[in-house]
Amino acid sequence: MSKAVIRLTDVSKTYDTGAIQVQALKHVDLVINEGEFVAIMGQSGSGKSTLMNILGCLDRPTSGKFYLGEDDVSVMDPKELATVRNKKIGFVFQSFNLIPRTTALKNVELPMIYARRPKTERRRQAEALLARVGLADRGDHLPNELSGGQKQRVAIARALVNQPQMLLADEPTGNLDTGSSLEIMELFTALNSEGVTVVVVTHEEEIAAYCGRVVRFKDGQLISDLLQEPVRPAAAAKGGDDR
Repeated sequence: MSKAVIRLTDVSKTYDTGAIQVQALKHVDLVINEGEFVAIMGQSGSGKSTLMNILGCLDRPTSGKFYLGEDDVSVMDPKELATVRNKKIGFVFQSFNLIPRTTALKNVELPMIYARRPKTERRRQAEALLARVGLADRGDHLPNELSGGQKQRVAIARALVNQPQMLLADEPTGNLDTGSSLEIMELFTALNSEGVTVVVVTHEEEIAAYCGRVVRFKDGQLISDLLQEPVRPAAAAKGGDDR
């Protein structure tokens, strides 16, 4: 039986704006197991961004429990949450979040520097991960010398360096053209086939189609949670701007 990577029990999140209270999440129960490829979907205001912040240990629920693996992160202090983020979650963002004046290799090394890993080990691991995402020959390039798809591949390599329990991708194809978007989703598919748990927050049905499970939110509530047969159009990934 697969172990739960994420377990939310009766999770709610309320923001107090002073004049009013906004309930962004309402009594959410959700379990995501090791090796799943899950899309979190919903329109603006649905609660999916709040959920992403909680899953990424960037925020805490107002009530309810959130377990990441065996750890109850809903009761952790900010320092403990920062440690969990660095060691157990790999983040991939819409805007890539690469350091502009730093090479692709150095960008990938960054989380390992925070983790105080030796320099030779950092370089070896970063080179291996750039090769894994198809950028073995781009390590000495700055971000402005890379295409959008290549930047996102660097970001994915960086997200993998500490062997996280899951990859959490927030609109990872939002700044990419169609061809590059397909290539990034094919890369996520390949990583998932190797056992990596992938959670993608998106509003695009074409992106969610790659996932084996789609969880939908509306008005802060989980309204559907369905398994599906993911698409595997490998040929469609050709023609992006990575080559």
